[in-house]
Amino acid sequence: MAESRPRRSGLVGKLVVFCVGVYLSLLYGYHYWYVGPIFGVVVLIWHVKSPRELVKLQHAAFVAASTLIYALVVWKYKPAIFGGPDNMAWVVAIGTILLPVAQTVFLRASWRRALIAIPGVYLTWFLVAFLYEKLSLTGSWIEPIMNPVVAWQSAYLVFMLAPRPKFGQ
Repeated sequence: MAESRPRRSGLVGKLVVFCVGVYLSLLYGYHYWYVGPIFGVVVLIWHVKSPRELVKLQHAAFVAASTLIYALVVWKYKPAIFGGPDNMAWVVAIGTILLPVAQTVFLRASWRRALIAIPGVYLTWFLVAFLYEKLSLTGSWIEPIMNPVVAWQSAYLVFMLAPRPKFGQ
């Protein structure tokens, strides 16, 4: 019983970090590059086992890669914001492929997990984006919870960093 306490407090801390990251992402997400470093730091906090591990060169490289990936996503998405072609699905696909690759390169995440995460994260985003649009959730009370940005980030953390389920034990 005492063994589960550190896990639970660690999970609560990670969920708080995630919620703060989501809040900042929703605040700045559609027009600025800020989400790259914000979500990069969230991923790092979920990835490391102790705060001392946060200060490593490969971790700084991952946050830089996350920043560049999101900057690319925003740059490619800008035409859709200003009346250009609707390229959101392709832009999300680019980020959904590049971030797990960056995590495997810089944080030594599992390639197998990344290959499973890419379609899983993308399909989660696509489903929530579809429902978000069809149900006209913009401005509703549920928008902060059922939002494509929140769905993408949640799915990413689950697919890339959540402990694997142990069946039959």
